[in-house]
Amino acid sequence: MSKSQLFVKYHWNQIIVVFVLAVAAVTLNVANDEGWLKKKTGGAVLGETASSGEQKNEKENNQAVMAYQVALKKELGEYLSQRAGLENDPEKWLQLINDSQTKILGLGVPNEYKDLHLKVVTNLDLEEAGVRENDGDKKESANDVWGKILKQFFWLNN
Repeated sequence: MSKSQLFVKYHWNQIIVVFVLAVAAVTLNVANDEGWLKKKTGGAVLGETASSGEQKNEKENNQAVMAYQVALKKELGEYLSQRAGLENDPEKWLQLINDSQTKILGLGVPNEYKDLHLKVVTNLDLEEAGVRENDGDKKESANDVWGKILKQFFWLNN
């Protein structure tokens, strides 16, 4: 046997181990760079559960949506119930519209409900114009829009 054959025969197992370790090291580097391996407890401090920023943002957004729904439901419910008794008193009705509009415009609006918010505010404007001008068509139109809003966003009725 030649020296090279003896060398290979003698060191064969060591060569295989080194090769396997090299392949494993390259694989781990690639996996780590591409994000295949992520720490599940990264960022956990003193018993806090680990969650990514995306999960926190989603949770905050859900809380904002719930807070908006509750606040808008309360304000619209109060407005619509008080409005029913003020059809013969335009001054109080206008004051109620302005107060309600101020409260509704002060709400923090999540992206999901920007269209609803716009509909509510523009309908309050339409109703205000109808009351101010004593225009029955505008009042009726605003009343129809309230019906559509309450039908489309069922949670405002519950």
